Amino acid sequence: MLRILLAALALCVPLRAAAAAEVPKIAIVIAGDPDETLQASARELEEELTKSDLRVPSDPALRAALQGYPSEENTDGLDGLRAYRRALGLDPRKDTETFVRIGHISGAHALVVVRKKKAKPIAEVFDVGAERFYEGVLHLTDATKAERHKFVHKRAEAALRRSELTESEQAATPPTASSDLAAPVDKPKKKPWIKKNWPYILAGALLAGTVTYFIVDSQRGGNSPSPPVLRFRPGDSEP
Repeated sequence: MLRILLAALALCVPLRAAAAAEVPKIAIVIAGDPDETLQASARELEEELTKSDLRVPSDPALRAALQGYPSEENTDGLDGLRAYRRALGLDPRKDTETFVRIGHISGAHALVVVRKKKAKPIAEVFDVGAERFYEGVLHLTDATKAERHKFVHKRAEAALRRSELTESEQAATPPTASSDLAAPVDKPKKKPWIKKNWPYILAGALLAGTVTYFIVDSQRGGNSPSPPVLRFRPGDSEP
């Protein structure tokens, strides 16, 4: 009986490890000045998400560095990570390489980037494997706990599924193949129609002006020589 129990426990260990590996891992990063408002928002969000089925880095010093907390003893070896966080600028989409480095260091599938917009804390999710942001912005002060969880969890799961694909599968899967995997996009702004087609408009206007000029000129007689006419000379017989 004891041997059977031990064998069952031995089978459960790899199953638990496999289940844990399927849980998305996120890391919360503060972009910009880590003031008390942003740190409080990041800390609250982290507490909520760790109570759900999401994982965060196990090292508390690493999590603190990503949220702008200084090292008390300056001996945690995370000065480089802090430098990466401080290098994040006002526009997160210009800091793609830095976010990828932070994601690799933290081992996260997705980064929850907390920053300020119009003096209010917001959050966006960055897919480390896709090296892009997901669409959508979460306003932390206005969202409910359920809304915050749904916003992050949906994107973290998509990032996990993307990371599990092989390189050939990722290449064969276009960005618009599914609603979940199509989420991380940075769509370029569409140019106004007139800016896009102004050469054709100008060419059409010039052509129309030229045609109009010749029509009006022909109606007025223009400057062209008169067409030849038949004249009768004295002595010529009339038909």
